Amino acid sequence: MADRQERSVGLWVALSVLSVLIVLLLMRLPSELTGSRPTDDAMGSAPAVASVAASIDLVSCAPASSVAPVHVDTHTPKRSDEVDTIPFAVEIGGVAAHRAGYAVGLKREAKEGTVAEVLMLDEHGRRTAVLSLGPLRGDVGPPMLAAKGEHLIASVLEPNASGIARRMVAIRDGKSYWGAEFELGRTESFGADLVVGPDDTFIVYDDLVQDGKRSQISLRSVTTRDAKANRKPHVLSAPGIDAEMPRMVERAGGYWLAYVARGRAEDKPVRVQGGAKPTGRYAAEAIEPSRIEIIPLDEEARPQGEARAVTPLRGHVLAYDLKAVADDGLLIAWRDDDTPSGSGGGELNVLRIDLSGVGERQLVVRDDIGAGVPQLVGSWLAYANRRDELRMAHLDDRGLVGDSLARPSLFPRAQWLVGRGDDILLVQPRGTGVEFSLLRCRQLSR
Repeated sequence: MADRQERSVGLWVALSVLSVLIVLLLMRLPSELTGSRPTDDAMGSAPAVASVAASIDLVSCAPASSVAPVHVDTHTPKRSDEVDTIPFAVEIGGVAAHRAGYAVGLKREAKEGTVAEVLMLDEHGRRTAVLSLGPLRGDVGPPMLAAKGEHLIASVLEPNASGIARRMVAIRDGKSYWGAEFELGRTESFGADLVVGPDDTFIVYDDLVQDGKRSQISLRSVTTRDAKANRKPHVLSAPGIDAEMPRMVERAGGYWLAYVARGRAEDKPVRVQGGAKPTGRYAAEAIEPSRIEIIPLDEEARPQGEARAVTPLRGHVLAYDLKAVADDGLLIAWRDDDTPSGSGGGELNVLRIDLSGVGERQLVVRDDIGAGVPQLVGSWLAYANRRDELRMAHLDDRGLVGDSLARPSLFPRAQWLVGRGDDILLVQPRGTGVEFSLLRCRQLSR
């Protein structure tokens, strides 16, 4: 009897240890393999979530042409009479695909100082020209770019006596034609987007209101041919909210406008990271709910309806991307997490919207996502995981994510920039420089 009891106790202990090991193993698996899903409470009152399946497939990426990658670097001082400093790395701004190929906005250290440039590539990824937009003064970013057909428009920030201004540039035949200049005042936010139309080019940007406590989304327009101003600015975001990070894409018969919206600080409770609420120079970052709102615009970029929230009201939108898809639809991919800026984690969701309503949201990945911005490029959704490794999900004709994630077998840490048909322009860091390659990717069958 004693031997039987000892065997029973030993079997029970062995089963308990095995159960603990299984639980620990499941906890260590990345969420992209476990297919974990958020609770309804985490996602608020949004539509039901459909998770992407847990399989991981390979993607075959090969050079789209025989053209060698294009390398761009900073100027490194060599003479003893120059300042002995380490140059900043090349920064990439706007990227656009146009009729003749690709254009990339750059900020880099040249011999004469920090400059703004536009790198021109042909349809095979071959460098054709580097167009200078002059010196950059102050702590401003690289040029923004947008294109449609043969038209290419750039936008450059420039400090002045009253704060900062945005200068518009039309680029054609390898030359730049400076156009309108817009005063932005003493704002610290430079969120903006460009959309080129056949006659007018529109720029949407977040702009501080007079009390300086919140921002709103404003729109200006210039002529597409010479970038000259042709309309007074007007506000597009809903009144009484704090709006930032605008994006705008063309659709049949008009445009889609999206932006991140927050309620007034005094109207909604704000959670401060770290629990306490310190004041002064070292105040903690406030974490408050944020959502994406959209507005359909007509051909003249005038609202065709009221702003509508399409992500959960209790969510926390950190970054997003969008693209127009078939049947006059809009696809939005966004990171949602209530953590400070620059941290990883949270969820990556995809949502399709059209004029008739909002579709079902798809949860692509949870937890194993890095601090970058998700990218909708061509027929792919790309993002980086916590190890800064590229992950991809294939999109169907309606912009919905397929049944699996994928990891590319080539260039696993590259950043995707813009798609042109089946080809994708991507960039990889090379020391203080960058290297551009043109790839063609396809998902391998299982």
